[in-house]
Amino acid sequence: MKFAFILLKLAITASLCYWLFSSVDTKTLQVNLMQLGAIPILAGVLLHFVVYLLGAFRWWMLLRHTHTATPFYKAFPSYYLGVFFNNLLPTGLGGDTVRILHLRVRGISTKALVSSTIMDRAIGLSSVAILGLCGALISEELGISSHTKSVLITLFAVGLLSVGLMWSNRCVQFVGNLALKYRHTRVRAWLLDIVLTCYSYRTTKSRIAVAYALSAVGQSLITLVYYILGRGLGLDISVATYFVAIPAVFLAASVPVSIGGLGIREGTLVGMLVAAGTNLQLAISLSLVYLLVLWLSALPGALVLLFGRTRKK
Repeated sequence: MKFAFILLKLAITASLCYWLFSSVDTKTLQVNLMQLGAIPILAGVLLHFVVYLLGAFRWWMLLRHTHTATPFYKAFPSYYLGVFFNNLLPTGLGGDTVRILHLRVRGISTKALVSSTIMDRAIGLSSVAILGLCGALISEELGISSHTKSVLITLFAVGLLSVGLMWSNRCVQFVGNLALKYRHTRVRAWLLDIVLTCYSYRTTKSRIAVAYALSAVGQSLITLVYYILGRGLGLDISVATYFVAIPAVFLAASVPVSIGGLGIREGTLVGMLVAAGTNLQLAISLSLVYLLVLWLSALPGALVLLFGRTRKK
């Protein structure tokens, strides 16, 4: 079943890539790349490395809440290895699973790794959604109607209310009662224990606030990478529009229906930019150049596999 799912993802990825590359005018792409030059690409790679540092620090900070005394210099290679797997390898193992397994062999608690990764992923995705909403409210180039903005605000309010209910004392007590009821089981007790560990982050509001701030800075830097590359290619698009398009791109790419979001990420970006009035070939050029930046910045994660040593404590 797992192998069939991987084959399905490969088929979807191949179809999307065929659509993307069949739409490329190679001469126009070559002219655009010559105009761009190497400096914006190098700047994008360096900024992405800063984003990975911030992301790894955010995860490490959340991991330390579980009283895991792992130094940052040991957590960062595991995080970077996960980035490599997420973007460059067509496997069924996601980056989150890889970083958990890589630190697990060092003797780190699986419960601590899983719960911190869940919180890290939830904070990352929700901060992307918040930035995208803010961009949608101020952007004018995409022509978002007042009705659509009202719907987005309503959906955000409903989501915020749902999170508040799930985070309430009553819900925590309910999960605690379930944990007592199923304490003699193996799988259910383990899963409920992880949920309770996630609930324990309620006591560290300052840590959560810092994690959200790091996530917002990281997402803003990625948006800046797109902006730099877009300006180098000649795209005349406001920063606010990028703050709408890029969160939508990342949310679409996080749906696990293709390998590393390949094809979905590029297709979503092209669609958003064309809707903003951008030339199709320029939008495709930006999507491909960013893909190159993403791969170049993720490639050093392979060094963890080649030279890393994982000794169990």
